[in-house]
Amino acid sequence: MFYALLTMVSVWLALGPPIGLWPLVYWLPGLNFIRVPSRCMMLAILGLAILAGVGVERLSQSINPGHETTKPRNPETKISFSRFRVFAFSWLPAVVGVLLLAEFAAFPLGLDPDRVEIPPIDRWLATQPKPFVVAEVPLPSPHDLGAWERRHTSFMLYSMAHWQKTVHGYSGRRLPLHVELYEQLTRFPDEQSLASLNRLGVTYVVVHADWYRSGDRAEIDGRLNRFSDRLRLAHTEGAGGESRVYAVVSASARTESR
Repeated sequence: MFYALLTMVSVWLALGPPIGLWPLVYWLPGLNFIRVPSRCMMLAILGLAILAGVGVERLSQSINPGHETTKPRNPETKISFSRFRVFAFSWLPAVVGVLLLAEFAAFPLGLDPDRVEIPPIDRWLATQPKPFVVAEVPLPSPHDLGAWERRHTSFMLYSMAHWQKTVHGYSGRRLPLHVELYEQLTRFPDEQSLASLNRLGVTYVVVHADWYRSGDRAEIDGRLNRFSDRLRLAHTEGAGGESRVYAVVSASARTESR
């Protein structure tokens, strides 16, 4: 009963919001160190393993030749039933073992190696005074989840050039703050995105201008020029400024400059 309850509660915790228990217990000491609620499935697997063991034990007892549970009236039926129990009791562990080996067998999979080239613009950031906080654009629409997560993965890998904080990243639980910020960064630069970056203490914004569609480049450049008092061009890479770093000017710095 305990392990059945453990399994059910663990699965309920692992479901996460909006139907899971996780938002109600995340604040408890110890649980607030767990990054994603899916980790609770480890307890569910433990409970399932114990329940499976109990089931196998009871099944083996029911077919054990020395464990008489029923007495068939027909002698021939009794002999056939006894032979079946001997066969099942002898071969059941072997069958279960073969099935486990088949489940956990490491079959070779065809893999395509992927080499990540960190852009020079991110390597330039490594030469700047630390600490600082980085954001990078452009970002695809959050509705295209695959492209959205691949882009964040790339930006996380790029941050290894300088090992400073970045606003990019994702896990099993997407916080409303992140979703809101990333949606705003798809429209960068505008009032909302710049206000959020200032509020989060972002120091630099890396603009991969060559990643924008050719038809959008002129519009992006125009918006960057319009917010030149809040975004100071710090560095460029490439003959046409394909990659740029803008320093985010805080509200207090703008007030002092006036």
